[in-house]
Amino acid sequence: MFRYTIQVVFDDDTVAQEWLEWLREGHAADLIAGGAERVEVLQIDGAETTLEARYDFSSREAFE
Repeated sequence: MFRYTIQVVFDDDTVAQEWLEWLREGHAADLIAGGAERVEVLQIDGAETTLEARYDFSSREAFE
């Protein structure tokens, strides 16, 4: 298993919601179609809006 993780910190909630919509409306599906087995999105507690996207692939080769 290979996991690729991106953490994004937003100081504007509107922009954070736009990013989530972009991710849910197409980008996550594109990654699944390209070889990812799973996409998980988490919101991290804190003063600013912090989101983390985790992409799981069966191997490094599948990721590449």
